[in-house]
Amino acid sequence: MKKNTRSALAALLAVGLILGSSACGATGAAQANAAQTAQSPSAESQNNILDTAVASSPEAAPPASDENKTAVRIALAQDQNEPDGVFRAASKLGYLQEELDKVNAEIEWLGFAAAGPAVNEALIGESVDLAAYGNLPPVNLAAKGFDVKIIGFISNKLDNAVIVAPDSDIQTVKDLEGKKVVVGRGTISDEYWGDLVGAYGIDESTVEVVNDPANGVNIFAAGQADAIATADLVTFILQARGVPFRVLETTRTSHPEFATQGVIAGRGEWLKEHGDIAVAILRAYVRAYDYVVEHPEEAPGLFATDLSPVELIEALFAANPGYLDSLDGEITEAAIARLQRLPDFLKSHGYIDATIDVHTLIDDSYYKQAAAEARGN
Repeated sequence: MKKNTRSALAALLAVGLILGSSACGATGAAQANAAQTAQSPSAESQNNILDTAVASSPEAAPPASDENKTAVRIALAQDQNEPDGVFRAASKLGYLQEELDKVNAEIEWLGFAAAGPAVNEALIGESVDLAAYGNLPPVNLAAKGFDVKIIGFISNKLDNAVIVAPDSDIQTVKDLEGKKVVVGRGTISDEYWGDLVGAYGIDESTVEVVNDPANGVNIFAAGQADAIATADLVTFILQARGVPFRVLETTRTSHPEFATQGVIAGRGEWLKEHGDIAVAILRAYVRAYDYVVEHPEEAPGLFATDLSPVELIEALFAANPGYLDSLDGEITEAAIARLQRLPDFLKSHGYIDATIDVHTLIDDSYYKQAAAEARGN
């Protein structure tokens, strides 16, 4: 790619998680430390083209501190300190503020560029209370004995993709043998990569995997890797900006069962003490979800951000029939069954020593109460 194309591509890829907290993952001590290091100024200084990619709209800024209010710190597996998806709509509609006022609380959204591993470390260190991210990290934490609970599924279909340069000689997933591929180890992209390896019979020993969740997009954009496994949303961002690329594989059109999930999870101890706040946040979510379902023509505008305009959201919806249906937040047996695939993956890759029943980290009482109150049931 030409230099200016690489810079644009990296900037766009850096914001590719704005709707779904997509590139999140597991953590061991070494992974978490590496993820934290990747967020440091020294690591980011390797390529400062990401600086222009971080933008927050005024409404997404942290609220003014009120010592009489309970502060709720919610981690996002992205580098923007702003909510997205249905939470974005809840903010724009004023539902979040209304519900938080009822319980005298305020939210601080905290983005983590190193995604799931860094978010997990923040949960362990009690520097955040809740997290909106992928399905893999809380399963990993629970398997390691950490008290974490999933209280809602904010997406039951987060699509994944593998992209390559437009002039790449890679034509099939099998052609990734002998190539250099960016895969964030311990992230949901890691599970997707594992699924592809199994489905296409890839000899993984021949693939040079680049494990750098925070800087991987720079590596790929600079032509230092042949491909990257990432969120499918990235493809829409690239299309909207006219950046040349080629989709090698996407769960929208191939192996939809390899799509993953987005969840909202929290520290068990915090949830026990502040259950009313968790319910209030989910109540706002349910209200916003119901609104966009009833007014689908308004959904793109409510989901849009400075970095993801209305036109991009419209393209996303058009390419994903039933997309809104996947965002309802409800904890269903089907959602839990998808979650149950993760312990085997984590164990087979050495992240955990023994599998667990994921029912042990599910607590649907908060969502059920929120939905009943929001809908007057």
